[in-house]
Amino acid sequence: MDTMKLSFRFLFPYRRQMALSLLISFLSSAMNVGLLATSGLLIAKAALHPETILLIWVPIVAVRTFGLSRAVFRYLDRYLSHDVTFHALKDMRVWMYRRVEPLVPQLWDHTQVADVQTRLTEDVDSLQVFYVRALSPVVTAVLIGVSLALFCGLWSPVLASSVVGLYALAAFSLPLFSYAFGRAHGQAFVRGRAAFRVLMTQLLRGLGDVIMLGRATEALAQLQQRQQQLARNQGRLARIAALGEVGPLMAQGLAVAVTLVMGTALVNDGRMSGVDLPMLVLAVMAAFEPLASLGEAYRELGICQEAVRRLTVLTTQERPEVKSIAGPPHSDLTRIDHGESGALAIRDLCVRYESGQPLILDGLDLQVRPGEHVALVGVSGCGKSTLVRTLLGLWPSERGTILVSGHEVKDTTSELGYPHMAVLEQHPHLFHASIEENLRLGDLTYTEDELWAALDESQLAEQVRAFPRGLGTLVGELGARLSGGEGQRLALARTLLRKAPILILDEPTASLDEQTERAFLETMWSSTRGRTVIWVTHRLAEITEVDKIAVMARGKIIEQGTHAQLQSMKGHYWALWAAGQEVGAGVIA
Repeated sequence: MDTMKLSFRFLFPYRRQMALSLLISFLSSAMNVGLLATSGLLIAKAALHPETILLIWVPIVAVRTFGLSRAVFRYLDRYLSHDVTFHALKDMRVWMYRRVEPLVPQLWDHTQVADVQTRLTEDVDSLQVFYVRALSPVVTAVLIGVSLALFCGLWSPVLASSVVGLYALAAFSLPLFSYAFGRAHGQAFVRGRAAFRVLMTQLLRGLGDVIMLGRATEALAQLQQRQQQLARNQGRLARIAALGEVGPLMAQGLAVAVTLVMGTALVNDGRMSGVDLPMLVLAVMAAFEPLASLGEAYRELGICQEAVRRLTVLTTQERPEVKSIAGPPHSDLTRIDHGESGALAIRDLCVRYESGQPLILDGLDLQVRPGEHVALVGVSGCGKSTLVRTLLGLWPSERGTILVSGHEVKDTTSELGYPHMAVLEQHPHLFHASIEENLRLGDLTYTEDELWAALDESQLAEQVRAFPRGLGTLVGELGARLSGGEGQRLALARTLLRKAPILILDEPTASLDEQTERAFLETMWSSTRGRTVIWVTHRLAEITEVDKIAVMARGKIIEQGTHAQLQSMKGHYWALWAAGQEVGAGVIA
């Protein structure tokens, strides 16, 4: 029922096309039955050596008509059924993505990306079985069965009930046994397929480390083990499929034998013409053809059920309420005066990850003036990343107020401060695409001049112009074809293109060497002049020249001031600075 509910939810908008497809599917099978039936009639009449061919012109024309119609209807059946299915799957994927997107990033905290990808692709694909191989064949089988009963009933109700009984056995009872035996193996196959994809993705992403650590043999053995388990499940399903195909064939043969025996008796009794018997036998034989795929469809319902369960689990996870800013749309940001916008006020902000767990942010207060550069520092686990997540609308607050550019955070939506804020992370994601495509990620309407201006601001334009393909240069998977500094500068250029009044920089230099870091900092500070900047960092040596330093501890801002002011206070920041000097490079542990 869950499979049917989910499938019909997306098939319903295409109900007219689906009804037409079901009708054509029935007509395709009916034309096949008519072709064989009239062929039997034609052969029987021709065997009587009629004096003229005109005496058998009706079955001749009928054979040609049914033969041509069968080909046309079969093509239309395949075309319409797959068209409806693929449109429904497309709608399902879009719906799934929209349901999953608000769960980021909390979804990644307990679900692997490869598993989510498998659910959105292969699990959704599994549901095409429901319509193409289950719903359509079942409806066609029922209609053909009713037609067969009426056709056989023209000569004998007893014959009709006998043939239809065998037909029902082949259409429903035997496939149900196939479903019962194959359900568990189908569900195990879906779970094993997902586990195999997850392991494969992990090994591909960490292949370099696996080889360097000398664990390639063990990794390959683990992958082979998963593959063998998957193959065993597929083998079991194949064996069940073979048994499921034998049953309908045996029922078909028995139905033909019953028709031949009972039909012969009807001919002897004078209740049936001799030329009608071959027609009836071949009609019964052809009527069983639509049942050939039912065994496979019922067997794969187990796969569908497990796919639906996995999709349901993914889309029914609890969604934390995310708030949003009621402010100007993204298209209006170019008209914002950065001198009057970019203010950030946080009052009594409280955030926790799970109910009953301690607060990560506990009554945090922070005031940032427009155009001010503020460094946010503190030991690991003090709540810096949680604050960034909350500001960007990726995690909800339990209590408190956030004002951005004078607009209070309110109204549930998934776009908190996106129009007002731009973020540069420690590991920004660079897509395996061109430099231009990576820059246009935020807005496809950027002109080429705007792209070059952003590259000039980030001091990357000279390197890009030196590339043979310029803006069309592919950056590789995760920016693999760029150096660390070039990748960060490209991400900075993409951030600057946003024209957002507030920039959040979350450890953007943590993975850079000292020389590259100094060059990047010079670029970053010069290109962000006039914008509000919140700099999250562990490196105290980077922030001595900022306008204000906010020190976090236990989910709160406990000290604020310039570097000189905080040093003179000899408080928490002074202790962090002293400890950092001992470690070297002023790094907070």
